[in-house]
Amino acid sequence: MDNNIKEDILKAAFTAFMKYGIRSVSIDDICNDLHISKKTFYIYFRQKEELVSCVLDSFREEHKMCQKEMPVNENGNIIDKIMLMREVVLSGQSQKKHEKFFYDLVKYYPVLFEGFMQDQRQFTIKLICSQLEEGIKESLFRSDVNQFFLSQFLTFEVKFFMDMSAKQPRKYNRSEAIRFLIDSYLRIACNEKGLKYYESLI
Repeated sequence: MDNNIKEDILKAAFTAFMKYGIRSVSIDDICNDLHISKKTFYIYFRQKEELVSCVLDSFREEHKMCQKEMPVNENGNIIDKIMLMREVVLSGQSQKKHEKFFYDLVKYYPVLFEGFMQDQRQFTIKLICSQLEEGIKESLFRSDVNQFFLSQFLTFEVKFFMDMSAKQPRKYNRSEAIRFLIDSYLRIACNEKGLKYYESLI
């Protein structure tokens, strides 16, 4: 098997799925785009669902790279870092680029979507716990906050808003949801000193 052909199929599917959604792109479309036969396609992927799963894996890797490359305010405190992260996410509009893909993923491939969301929940829990530890060390976050409950609560809220924006992207404003989530997070986590600093920023 030629791994280059498999990579070409994945790249073509990734681009097409993100632009047009999964449902609107057929195996014939991908084969025609690459000038290969369906017989060749089925050497590498048994069915469309397997291709969708591999595209989702590629999206996960791309998402992790974006997280690693996200700018960080090295001189700022944890509140500065969270606010910078919020602005990067808001300005990137990455979710908007992938709306059609996730809309179809939720509707036609719910098992794959749930697996993706489980990964996201674990990533978010680790991120929140590390932020809480940093905030406590800087005397900006409450030392009595229950990290487990807060991280679980916030990941539940993230899932809720992701589900809503994927199912009804025109009804639910993603930017407002992100601002609400970050605001709720900081108001729960901050102590008096942290809250005073946070409110000075907004």
